[in-house]
This record gives sequence, structure tokens and C-alpha cells, in this order.
Amino acid sequence: FAKAYSGANIDGASVQYRVVRTANFPFWWWYRWGWYPKSADVEIVNGSATTDENGKFIIDFKAIPDLSVDRASDPTFNYTVYADVTDINGETHSSSTVISVAYKSLVVGISMSDIDKAKPAKTKFDIITNNLAGQFQAAKGMIKIFSLKSPDKAFRARMWEQADRSIYSKEEYYKLFPHDLFADETNKFKWPRQKDVLSVMFDSEKSKVLEIADFSNWTEGEYVAEITSRDKDGNEVKEVSYFSVFNTQAKTLAVPAVHDYKPIKMSVEPGEKASFVTGTSEPSVHVLYELELDGTLVSSQWIMLNKEQRLFEIQIKEGYRGNLAVHYTFVKDNRLYAENYIIGVPYTNKELDISFATFRDKLQPGANEEWKIIVK
Repeated sequence: FAKAYSGANIDGASVQYRVVRTANFPFWWWYRWGWYPKSADVEIVNGSATTDENGKFIIDFKAIPDLSVDRASDPTFNYTVYADVTDINGETHSSSTVISVAYKSLVVGISMSDIDKAKPAKTKFDIITNNLAGQFQAAKGMIKIFSLKSPDKAFRARMWEQADRSIYSKEEYYKLFPHDLFADETNKFKWPRQKDVLSVMFDSEKSKVLEIADFSNWTEGEYVAEITSRDKDGNEVKEVSYFSVFNTQAKTLAVPAVHDYKPIKMSVEPGEKASFVTGTSEPSVHVLYELELDGTLVSSQWIMLNKEQRLFEIQIKEGYRGNLAVHYTFVKDNRLYAENYIIGVPYTNKELDISFATFRDKLQPGANEEWKIIVK
């Protein structure tokens, strides 16, 4: 529809429109398979129309899918409708809207997040069952959570593209290059499912929340939550969510890694302590640990980590306002690891609270009103 700023309907205006199709795929498709199906942006239709006496105009188009895309990849096609409206004065305004269409009419999901067993764990997670327009649609289904089988050793990151073929078997490769990836071992989206730790039915018409009683008995590591249901046409719909269960007070890492970092409290006020944990599953890692303030080193020390996770706490002083930098550097198996973290220490002592107050509680008719500014 077309309306003037006053709210009046604009009739008899010329409308030029076009519809462009794009394709989206589940986020985990890339991580699991390393590629997305190809689907080029295509203009489906274009044309013209005229607004009626109510300022409305109608655009009809056929939501043509990209038939070259396999339905098994679970695509969602977005049709962006662009409209340019020109009134009788020659003034043009443009707008657009997006309509999402898929082979399945239901979207499901769970709002899972990483869990630190050292803190009071969040036990309630939202169950999402919406139509393609994002509106709630009641649905029933199953939620399952699986633990994932992580590698038995740590790997350093690949510094070149993964080869599409190999002249060695995995065992031969590990003997020659014990620290390097043979394929995609650190990609948790490809890790095998190890154990079914939770299996429950849901009905979002009755409850939109998944409640997990106690994470304290869960093994630390990586997990995947899978929610399945069926849309009104009987098509199966599914979504997966990956999350971690860890413990910042543990002495070792749950998943082997050359280096792991988890922030605990990295935005603090003077008098408080900033904290974070780092760790390694490797032996004899010599780390240069430095604190820097505005280009000047506050402290510098060498520490030794031996297959352990360690808590670091920094007492924040008044002079640290303006942020503090943490430098964490080491060399392992001829590879340099240089990590830099920022501890936020804001200038809250320079914030001003400005308010206004009148000098008089009551003013006489015709009297000048006087105000004072209060700054705290």
C-alpha cells in the first residue's frame, strides 16, 4: 500500500515491482559437508501496477523453486519483493519485503547454550516451533541430546588447504606428522555420536520450554541437541544445536587441545578481579604471560602448563581504567601461538548524571520560570 506522511491513501500512483529469489540452507550444512549447494539469485518476475482508491496494490507471482537444488539439502527460498511507487507529483519512494517458502512449512529449534558446571547452570531452554513467517505454530515431536566422541589427541590448525586426495593412510600420516590434521578431525560437526543422554517428547502448545534438571552429572565435552517434528503435510522437520558442557574449576581439559581459552569475568571495575581460564592437553608448555596498560608492561612472567587447565585472576586497580591487555604467548612443536585478550575497565568514574529542577514549587501567572542544572 502507499500512504502520504499525513496518513492519507495515495491512489492512482504508478508502481514498478520485481521479485528476486535467493536460497538459504541450514547453518550446519557447511560445517558438516564443507560446501553449500549452488543456487544463483534469479529475478522471478517484474511488472507494473497502479494503486487503488485505498492506496493498495497487489503483486502476484509464482514461487518458483530452484529445481537444480536437491530437496534433501532442506533449502529455504527467499523471495524479495521490491516496489517503487511514484505519485502524481513524480515523487518516488521504494520499499521491499521478503517472503520465505520451503518444501516444509514448519521451523523447529532449541535455544541451547554452553554450560559451565562451576556456575549455577541454566536449566530452561526455549523450544521454537514457528511457521516460515516466524509466527508460532503448535507442534509435537522429540528432543534428543547426544554426547559426541572427540579426538583422543590434540591437533594444531591447518595452515594450508586440505588436500582432496592422500598418498598415505591415516595411520601412516600420523606417524610422519603426529601433530597435524589428516582430514577434519577437529570439526565437531563431524564427530560421531557417542551416547544418548536425554530423550523427551514435547508439545509446544502445552509448553515452549525444555527443562533439564541437573547438569552436574553430565560428562564435560561436546554435545548435540536434535529436535524433530512434522509439519501439517506430514513432512519431517529437524534442527540440530551444538553446545559444550565444561567446568572452569576443572584441572584438565575435557576435549584435547593445544590451547583453550574461556572468559569468566573480563569487564570489571577497580577493586574487583578479572578472571579467565586457559589450558592445554599437551605436556611442558612454557607460556609468556604479560599484562599491558597503554603500551607499558604492567607484569611479565613465564609459567609452565603441563596437561592442565588453570584459572587466572587479575586484581584491577584504579590506574587500570581504559582497559588492560593480556598477552599469552608460547611455542609448541615449532608453531607460534600468540593470544591477546582485553579486560574492560571503563571510565565509570567520569560518567555524569545530569538532571533539571525548578527553583520554585509554584509559579505565579506571568512569572519567569527558572531552572537549575544538577550534575553528579
